[in-house]
Amino acid sequence: MVIVNSEGHVLKDYISFGSGEPTAHEYHSFVLYHNNSPRWSELLKLPIPVDKFRGAHIRFEFRHCSTKEKGEKKLFGFSFIPLMQEDGRTFPDGTHELIVHKCEENTVFQDSCRYLKLPFLKGNQHGNNNQAVKTTKESFWITSFLCSTKLTQNGDMLDLLKWRMHPDKIPGCLSKLKEIDGSEIVKFLQDTLDTLFGILNESSQKYASKVFDCLVHIINLLQDSKFQHFKPVMDTYIEGHFSGALAYRDLIKVLKWYVDRIIEAERQEHIQEVLKAQEYIFKYIVQSRKLFAFATGGQNEEEFRCSIQELLMSIRFFLSKESKGASALAQSQAVFLNSFPAVYSELLKLFDVREVAKMVHDTLGSLPTVMHADDALQDIKLQCIAKTVESELYSNPGKKITISALLGTSECSCID
Repeated sequence: MVIVNSEGHVLKDYISFGSGEPTAHEYHSFVLYHNNSPRWSELLKLPIPVDKFRGAHIRFEFRHCSTKEKGEKKLFGFSFIPLMQEDGRTFPDGTHELIVHKCEENTVFQDSCRYLKLPFLKGNQHGNNNQAVKTTKESFWITSFLCSTKLTQNGDMLDLLKWRMHPDKIPGCLSKLKEIDGSEIVKFLQDTLDTLFGILNESSQKYASKVFDCLVHIINLLQDSKFQHFKPVMDTYIEGHFSGALAYRDLIKVLKWYVDRIIEAERQEHIQEVLKAQEYIFKYIVQSRKLFAFATGGQNEEEFRCSIQELLMSIRFFLSKESKGASALAQSQAVFLNSFPAVYSELLKLFDVREVAKMVHDTLGSLPTVMHADDALQDIKLQCIAKTVESELYSNPGKKITISALLGTSECSCID
């Protein structure tokens, strides 16, 4: 077995037999004596760099070994398989039945273009030219598995990452993101986020809502225990790689749009997903605003403050509505209260502690003051207050809001 690049040259030192073993440029199997159906079951690793992956293929050569003849073994057939498909996807994981093409014993493979036009998989007998396959009776089976953070086998993910090449596919790509396996999304987390904010930056009027929904899906995906360890990757991206200086406008606008429709919505599952993701949505809003302020010397500060206040007013309105414990609205209120304390530290990056304390007081104080003792929302509210007391608002050496203010008294007082 050898690996051949797009120019027909054998790639050297990219076949590994295991950890600690030296790499090689070709693999020779052991010889099976008097066996017409050999089964090797060899495990090989091919650490091929991404820049050499495209256009490369693996070639398997079959030779007859005889104790009577000395010298080079007689070549009687070969199989091959490209590492990447024409659309840019790598060959899918799984077991593949390759065609064994018969050839003469003196065949040389200097010009790989000649046989690359032949079919290589059983069940796919259509070649790119008129050359007939001499035999399809024999088969050669291989099992492949891709392990990469740069290559994908998912066509929808590939279309999304290459959105600039096919802008007409953007709506479909954004819609299909939720159907892509989570492990594939986290593998390309930074590239996916760059794509989403690139689309938002260039076509916010057309795709702001779809991009927002995709972002919410990714944020909630990282809440899953299976992918929680990718949260630091998201944090690092926000702090060091995110460059959407204008994104905060669209994020605030779409978030407010969802909040304004909570009360009237018959089904609130998606809105609750949005509320669960509010911590990271605010992280993106705050970081985006910081980037914009740094680039412009603090322009549009008043406009930003007004948009935040309008968003909070919409939140307070939906929190103020009385709801019964099992209702969809009550569940949405509970989801909001569970995740709201995580937003404080983000707001403190742009507002002083007195301003944030006033925002928190007014927001929590908008809840109905009279609740039944057995109302589950009462417990959630008390838990939210407990998290508030443990937050930076109370550890901050500046002003702090009092417990009585959070519990709903008419006055908002602050203590040193």
